[in-house]
Amino acid sequence: MNLENKDVDDKKQENIVEDGKKQKSKSQASKTKQFKCKNCGGNLVYYPNDQDLVCEKCLSHQTISFSKNITKHPLQDELTNSKNLQTLQTPKRSIKCPNCGSQIKLKAYEISNVCEYCGSSVIAQETNIAVKKPDGIIPFMFDKEIAAEKFVAGVKKQWLAPKKFKKKPPQSSIEGDYIPSFGFNVDTVYTYNGVLYKDVTVRDSEGHSTTERKYFNISGADKNRYENILVESSSKIKQDNINNILPFVYKDSYTYSDAFISGYVVEKYDTEVNNCVQNYYKLLDERIQSDILRRYHYDGVKSLSIKKTVNNETYSYYLVPVYKFDYSYKEKKYTTYMNGQTGMIDSNIPKSTFKKILMIFLPFLFVLSFIILGFIFGQ
Repeated sequence: MNLENKDVDDKKQENIVEDGKKQKSKSQASKTKQFKCKNCGGNLVYYPNDQDLVCEKCLSHQTISFSKNITKHPLQDELTNSKNLQTLQTPKRSIKCPNCGSQIKLKAYEISNVCEYCGSSVIAQETNIAVKKPDGIIPFMFDKEIAAEKFVAGVKKQWLAPKKFKKKPPQSSIEGDYIPSFGFNVDTVYTYNGVLYKDVTVRDSEGHSTTERKYFNISGADKNRYENILVESSSKIKQDNINNILPFVYKDSYTYSDAFISGYVVEKYDTEVNNCVQNYYKLLDERIQSDILRRYHYDGVKSLSIKKTVNNETYSYYLVPVYKFDYSYKEKKYTTYMNGQTGMIDSNIPKSTFKKILMIFLPFLFVLSFIILGFIFGQ
């Protein structure tokens, strides 16, 4: 081989290597997805008030096709196949906006966001780790403007809220997020026994009142099917926050479609379903206990023992809609969450100190007034 031919071969090899690098880089790049208007080519985003895709330019509507056949996965298969319970580790990454070419920075676990430069909604179609595709989605039922109105109406119903706060709640920043979660389903058979009590006020022959605590035993057996025990799997919200805005109406849930998340911030789950099982069993026990206790008239529980067996355990991976309100009141920051389907808000709002004190002493005032009335009428 002469030197000239060798130089040509070396250049060919360099080109092959360079092409290989480009091809590899291209294959590792995150793909993006957008919905385009058939009339003008503008971006389509999900409009919750009509549950349609709406063009940001010409405002034309496009119907979203969907079904309600949501897959339920056997839980035991998941537990058997994944013995190592680990939290997913996802690095921060960026995707290129198809409209303006800007880099959109995605936080860990985010799969959808809005370009801060041109306002386009972009959905990432590839991630650095393999995750399950959502089985179902409960879409937002109203937009941020209506959410703000519902927030004002909701705080007015909160008795502990200060009057000034009820009259004019502060301006809030509102963010709509789809929260990744797992809905567990299970058949249960259980037995129980325990001791409850009632506080009974009695009056003697002289008109003096005393309160006696009377205990009574309970026991029984039952079976029940529990559907969609919701366990959150998000870095943006805690289980208690979700519990405070339940329930979601699952008859209005649909099989997952990217169309419903266009225009919203969306995460994938940050914890595998295996790691959510402990919370699921805790919530199941609370549901069973609540079902038992609602059968009785009582003032308190001394003891309650429950033995249960579970069968036919399944789960579905859902995205559920949550609005987040961030605001300040009297130099203190608050975050209040709202159910994006029903409008229910949680109890994390400013509270009147006077009303909180009144709530503490109200039972004592009630007993005292009862004693005084008994004394007056006993004379």
